Amino acid sequence: MKIRLENCAGCGLCAEVCPLGVLSLKDKKVDLSEGCVECRTCAKVCPSKVFEFEGAGKNPVCTS
Repeated sequence: MKIRLENCAGCGLCAEVCPLGVLSLKDKKVDLSEGCVECRTCAKVCPSKVFEFEGAGKNPVCTS
């Protein structure tokens, strides 16, 4: 996963929905800690298109 911090508006939606709690805001930008499994839940809610994934599809894989 690539995170484009320059696009981050600091809204915090990604941190709110992260099922593993590995996303947070630091200095009004998204911050990723260890443990991300690239479920893509963050990308589903991000209005700024901060998260970019490579590989099999661009759809979230573990959202409800």
